[in-house]
Amino acid sequence: MTDVHIAWKLGGWGLDYPDDAWRRTMAETLAALDAESMPVRRLGKALRELMAVDPDALRQQYVELFDFHPRRSLALTYGEYGDRRERGAVLWALVRRLEAAGFEPMPGHLGDEIPLLLEYCAESGDREVAARIGVVLRRLVETIPERSPYRDLMEALVESLPAGAATRAEEAETLGADDPDDVPFPLHDPEGEATVL
Repeated sequence: MTDVHIAWKLGGWGLDYPDDAWRRTMAETLAALDAESMPVRRLGKALRELMAVDPDALRQQYVELFDFHPRRSLALTYGEYGDRRERGAVLWALVRRLEAAGFEPMPGHLGDEIPLLLEYCAESGDREVAARIGVVLRRLVETIPERSPYRDLMEALVESLPAGAATRAEEAETLGADDPDDVPFPLHDPEGEATVL
């Protein structure tokens, strides 16, 4: 696995919901991390900053950042198409692509969650999907407050991802202006049983 692929995997783990199991796995990963390349070093630094945040406070920040703001959704196809009709066909094709490579969504999840897709890209080397993730995250990172520990993580991850096609970037910008910025319920289930998007 190349350093870039390691960076994608680290970034995917960093964007997972930070429950107790995440914290244990992250501590073990960072202890064993041999960061020689710039992408891996920068992501390792950002992940250590996340680990330094109080666990309850970090979970609250995660929910506030990613679960109550559709434009910060970590569902790739929602970031690309919002609620437009095309999303269904694109999501179906993406899930078939993952299944063909031996990756299957967890029960209750649609399969286009960016953390899962980053792990898939790291293992498979799929630069096309990685570029799609990059388009969505480049737009998303600008909405994250600079004081958030997730800002450094996202910026480091974006730097490691290939550039996406301009047409897809333009599509991402066409998310309807009427899409709500806030919803009265979380889009992420901390118990891992359901995902709205």
